[in-house]
Amino acid sequence: ILNKLCINTKNMLDKEVIDYLQTVFEDLKSHYVFDVTMASEHPHREELLDILEDLVKCSSHLSYRVKEGTGLEFSLLKDGVDTRIKFRSAPNGHEFKTLVLAIVNSEGIGQNLPEERIIQEMMKITRPTHIVTYISLNCTICAELTQMINVMVLVNENLSHEIVDGSINKLEIIDNNIRVLPSVFVNGGLVHVGKGSYEEL
Repeated sequence: ILNKLCINTKNMLDKEVIDYLQTVFEDLKSHYVFDVTMASEHPHREELLDILEDLVKCSSHLSYRVKEGTGLEFSLLKDGVDTRIKFRSAPNGHEFKTLVLAIVNSEGIGQNLPEERIIQEMMKITRPTHIVTYISLNCTICAELTQMINVMVLVNENLSHEIVDGSINKLEIIDNNIRVLPSVFVNGGLVHVGKGSYEEL
């Protein structure tokens, strides 16, 4: 059912997916907060709130809070501590699975973790490194890439990751001269385009 975690705004979580998520989240011990900042008139505001509202109904260990601001974004907090994973999107489509995996991997109950030798390579990054991935919600390989980078962030506290939906952040796409999604920037510079693996990253 994990592969069914691809929702759209016209069809939020159905009963099968809700039942599955309740089973997955019943092993949560920590409390997770979706810390939202967004403009009151943002065109995707209600879409994001609908997604988060459906999600928090699946577990008492999940909640969200909203602050007024500009744009649209939310960070994932674990027991009040920033996991360093941020979404600048209303994560439907394939990125909904990315959000769910970010929670279960933060809890240590995920199943898409790399082998030990790759984890050791990740740990060699010792300087603060901010990763921004520009994606499309309809792009399967975008989600695969963001999920891998999120794992890297959870393994190495020197890393942070921002997932940006290109369709609602079009000026950044233009300013960064992005022509292919996904595109990965590290500390402001383009380092990767298209499908990738842990070894390539």
